[in-house]
Amino acid sequence: PPPLIFENSHDGGSLPALQMLVTDIFTWEILYQISQFAIRVAFMKYSKIIVNPKKANSDAAKATLMELGPSYVVSFVHSLY
Repeated sequence: PPPLIFENSHDGGSLPALQMLVTDIFTWEILYQISQFAIRVAFMKYSKIIVNPKKANSDAAKATLMELGPSYVVSFVHSLY
């Protein structure tokens, strides 16, 4: 059978598919916010361990990790299941 998202709304497949899509989006956003908070806390406590302050590009590395890190965490968690 075709995936629910492709079924006709008269078949009753459209609403469950949209509910699943919205649930997935909210789940991704919650995981993103949690991982962003966790990375921020980790930087506050362990910034010298995570990024070497003696390196010339340490500020750029920190900014990149703060910006892209949460999506990497969500992608990793998604790959686990």
